[in-house]
Amino acid sequence: MRDINLMMPPTYAYLTVSARRCDVVLLPDGTRKVVDEGSGHRIAESWHPDHSASSVADPDPGYAQRTAQAAADVAARLQAFEGELSRWEARLRSRISSNKLRLDPADDATVRKQYEREYPRPEPPDAAVMLTPKVQVAVWWHAECQEAQLAVPLAEATVAFPRNALANTLTLLAKSGWRVVHVSEERAVEHGADASRAVVIGAAVLLQCGAP
Repeated sequence: MRDINLMMPPTYAYLTVSARRCDVVLLPDGTRKVVDEGSGHRIAESWHPDHSASSVADPDPGYAQRTAQAAADVAARLQAFEGELSRWEARLRSRISSNKLRLDPADDATVRKQYEREYPRPEPPDAAVMLTPKVQVAVWWHAECQEAQLAVPLAEATVAFPRNALANTLTLLAKSGWRVVHVSEERAVEHGADASRAVVIGAAVLLQCGAP
């Protein structure tokens, strides 16, 4: 009896690339999250150290480490402030002592006011502010493909069409069995003071997974 190999039909899907508004959450550890517009404040509030790690609305393995690092950064800034304040006070004491040696009639309070006008007293860093993520609204290029369960930000839309970032995304999809069949670009005319040019404002990539 001859064996018959049954081939599964291929799956086709479109990956779309477009620029849209979103929230960018700037975390105290220097990293950022690009999320759907309107959800940034929820992510920011969940990340704040006053919340427990289990309550994070957008959990990830690095949450605890980033929170600990942010707290360590605050401690380092506070320590630096204490050193700066100590040096400021030492210079003030030196100014007052020098004034007395010169038999200057100005009293200590007057010398202090003059010194503070020349060298304002250092302000302590606001730990709460340093540990509070900031949310900005921006426009980013996004790649989305429902069939491949993919929705990723590629690059901020202040740059031209993100070809390199898209290529990296397609490389990752290739590892899951997806291959590019066709690419079509959406273009628009951008008018400048001296000339006009065509720019890419979006793209659609036809993908195939499985046997041709």
